[in-house]
Amino acid sequence: MGIAVSWDNGDKTIIRVEFEDNRWNWEDFYDIDRQVQAMLSEVDHSVNYLADVNHLNLLPKGLSLLRARKVLNLRNPRSDITVIVGANTFIRRTIEMIFRIYGGTNQRTFFVSTIADGRALIASRAVTTKEATDV
Repeated sequence: MGIAVSWDNGDKTIIRVEFEDNRWNWEDFYDIDRQVQAMLSEVDHSVNYLADVNHLNLLPKGLSLLRARKVLNLRNPRSDITVIVGANTFIRRTIEMIFRIYGGTNQRTFFVSTIADGRALIASRAVTTKEATDV
């Protein structure tokens, strides 16, 4: 399919979505979302996302504003932040344009260069959140 989804850690606080190549379509993406929703039903805590797009050169054909809105509405109450790893300029600008049109979601989405940077970002936010609740 070109997209793989799995838990990134044993604590089940990070779901990793790897876009392995450009051989996927929007229906594949929605199928993955169904898998993610099932994974989220296994836990009772917040979950972050690492979306590895290092091997993705472009988005599949058929990205319309209606489809973009549907993708942005796939969030779950247990969803925390999304960290997009390795986005090329085209992918990043397309995602940023969608955020400008629909707003809001971009405050929960971050771009980094490596998986290690993504994990570090998630870990630092977890520490900051914990410190804020301990006060």
